[in-house]
Amino acid sequence: MKRSLVMPGVSLGEPGSTVELDADSAHYLRDVLRLEAGAVLWLFDGRGKRAEIVLCSLAKRVALAEIRVVTEIERPSPSIELVQAVSKGDKMDLVVRQCTELGVSAILPVVSERSVAERRARVERWRSIAQDAVRVSGRAFEPEIHEPIELEAWLHRPRADLSLSFSGSETHGLRDLAIDRAAVRRIEVVVGPEGGFSERERDRLRAAGTRAVSLGAFTLRTETAGAVAVALLMYLAGRLGAPGEG
Repeated sequence: MKRSLVMPGVSLGEPGSTVELDADSAHYLRDVLRLEAGAVLWLFDGRGKRAEIVLCSLAKRVALAEIRVVTEIERPSPSIELVQAVSKGDKMDLVVRQCTELGVSAILPVVSERSVAERRARVERWRSIAQDAVRVSGRAFEPEIHEPIELEAWLHRPRADLSLSFSGSETHGLRDLAIDRAAVRRIEVVVGPEGGFSERERDRLRAAGTRAVSLGAFTLRTETAGAVAVALLMYLAGRLGAPGEG
C-alpha cells in the first residue's frame, strides 16, 4: 500500500512536473517513514486533488518529487459540519483536532450564553491545528474553520438536511436515526458549552429546526461530545471509507 502525504494548499502541476515538498513533509518522509529516493506515494493538497508522486531527492529540510498522475476526488456525502459552542481554556483546540481527523467538512464556533467569548484571536491557531490534523489523518479535504458568531445569528441561517443537538434528557439517540444518503446531503452537529445550552437556547434550537437527541446514558464533556457524535454519524452515514477520501 502506498504511503500518503498531505500538504494543504500545495500546487499540483501537470504530470511530469516537479513539486517541492516543505520541511515538515521532508522530515516526515526521511526521518519518520525512512523513505528514500525512488519511493512512490500519494500527495494530497487538502482541496480534493491527489497526485501519485515519486521522490527524486530527499534531504533534511527539502524534498523534490516528480508528479506522475493527478486525479480529482469527489467530496464525500453527506457532509458533516460541527457547530461548537466556544469553551474556556484550550478545549476548542482539542475539538478542532479530533473532529478534523474524523472528517468534518466545517467547524463553526458559536458564542452561547455560557460561552467564554474572548476567543476570536484564536481562529488562526485553530486553522493551523486543522491543517496539521489533515496531514496526520491523510484526508483529501481540509475543513473550513469559520470565524465565531453569536448562536442567535447562526439560528437565523438555513438549516441543513439534518440538524442535531444533544441532551441527556432525551430518550431517542443517534442509533434511532435512519439516514437516507440520497436525501440527506448535509448534517449539522450542534454541541453546547460547559453546562450545556440554557433552557431558552434549547427552545430556540428546537424552534429553528434542530432535533435534540441523546448521546447515551453518560454525561460527556463539551470537548468530547462533538467527536463522539461525529464518529457515530460517520458510521451511520457510511462515511468510513478508504484513506484520502474525506
